[in-house]
Amino acid sequence: MRFTLFLVLLGINFSLNVYGQKVPHSIECEEQTSAILKSFNKQDFQASSILFRSLTSNCPEGEKKVLPNYVAFLKEQISGQKDIQVKTQLIDSLEKAYRRMEELQLYSTNDDIARVTYLLNSPNSKKETIHKLIKRHLNEPQVLSESLIVQFYANLSILAKEERNDKKTTSYTQQFFLIYPELTKLFNEQKYSEKSHSIIQSYYESTFGSCKKMDNSFQSILDHLPKNQDSINLLLTEISSTYEKMNCLASNTYKQVLDSLSRSGKTVELELKKANHYKEMRAYSSTNSYLETAKKLSNNPREIDSIQLEQCKNMVVIQEFKKAFDLCISPKTNYQGEFYIIAAQCVMAAPETCKESDLQFKLNAFLANELLVKAKTYSISIDQSLESKVKNALPNDQELKELGVKHGQEITLPCWNQTLKIP
Repeated sequence: MRFTLFLVLLGINFSLNVYGQKVPHSIECEEQTSAILKSFNKQDFQASSILFRSLTSNCPEGEKKVLPNYVAFLKEQISGQKDIQVKTQLIDSLEKAYRRMEELQLYSTNDDIARVTYLLNSPNSKKETIHKLIKRHLNEPQVLSESLIVQFYANLSILAKEERNDKKTTSYTQQFFLIYPELTKLFNEQKYSEKSHSIIQSYYESTFGSCKKMDNSFQSILDHLPKNQDSINLLLTEISSTYEKMNCLASNTYKQVLDSLSRSGKTVELELKKANHYKEMRAYSSTNSYLETAKKLSNNPREIDSIQLEQCKNMVVIQEFKKAFDLCISPKTNYQGEFYIIAAQCVMAAPETCKESDLQFKLNAFLANELLVKAKTYSISIDQSLESKVKNALPNDQELKELGVKHGQEITLPCWNQTLKIP
């Protein structure tokens, strides 16, 4: 009791002596430093705290010397404390000491994980600090436990939600989104439990698990994009990929993301993605427009043929059969079999635009049949219903006689601008 009273009085005395004066001389600092070290040995938390606060104010050089001992002292006090309230107070004091060590550049990141362990046991701990400390070691799985990584993502989930509610920034939301693939990879590499993986997945899906949730979360991110253009493009690219994986291509926010990416320049890939967006929206005219732009941007023959194939399919959907046929029938280096099949579909689907009479239309079936025969030379499978439709439409001998057409005769089909020989 006397020793405690002595320390309290000593702290008060130091405070009085330095009020409005210079920092005490080195001898006085040494005395105060020695006194606080003795208090640590006495395991007197209250007295040590009072004297340490005095030392912090009056003797900077002594504080630097004592601070590591004070941290060790607090850890020892925490380990033996059973009272939850007192333990929380001790943890809070320890965190203040750690922050002071950071200010004085005495702190080592080697203490991060131990520090986090203490912080997770205090309701007063800052979630931002917990996040910062663990994040520094995500590339060092050997120092992180499986449960600590799960707690890290749970903590980040809360930070992201609070941030979105605040509507001022989305830094944590962006991290929450971008870091999930990294954690998934880490869990697979380290062979962590399926339960832990499911937990972080549930946190992720609570924010990005549906088209509507993605729209809400990503819209807030788009309102607070980073300033660096490379960072912006990286983030937007990952967002667009997520929409595609979730098959949410009709989303207006997805289109907004693509438009933002296009500000850095149009690319074939972006124009094709926009085409797919409008295809999902059933806005086929816009789909064709973006497909045409993508085709003009491309220098790859195979890619160009692939885009033309999509254009043909899109034209069939909107029943522009003649345009689709003309595009499909021109010679191609790639996908020629597929083009022939679509051309045959167009011939069989256009009775109202490419016939003079019912019998005349039957002659079109010869063209469709010829196209299917050509398609088969490319070892491509043909839908049986289409083959049956063509076969059933072929005119018989009586119908050919009525048309004045003979086997082996060459005929021209004006609508399709094609000439063929009747087999």
